[in-house]
Amino acid sequence: MNIGKTGGMGEEAAREHLESNGYKILRTNYQTRYGEIDIICEKDGYLAFCEVKTRAGTAYGFPRDFVTAAKQKKIISTAQMYLSETNAGLQPRFDVIEVFTDPTGSAVLAVSHLEDAFGENY
Repeated sequence: MNIGKTGGMGEEAAREHLESNGYKILRTNYQTRYGEIDIICEKDGYLAFCEVKTRAGTAYGFPRDFVTAAKQKKIISTAQMYLSETNAGLQPRFDVIEVFTDPTGSAVLAVSHLEDAFGENY
């Protein structure tokens, strides 16, 4: 899958952010027939399924706004497939990691990690 230069930079920034905050990365770009999960990681008894969204500003909304209910449903189905294939024994959680870049999309300015971001939708 070709995620593009900016998307790849965002996913790398997200991985670095997670690792620097004590998360252990288990899988990246996990794909099934239902969809893809950008990062699967664990920390403190949680198995976090992370969707990474990279944007060069908020003129059209925050990156989290682009994780629609339909996208959440695909991620949940994909996570269920992962859980059926593994014996993680951890509490699953769905996170969104927002990566903000400069206007040209060539440098990361900030990373925001929203834990349990799907709330009532799952």
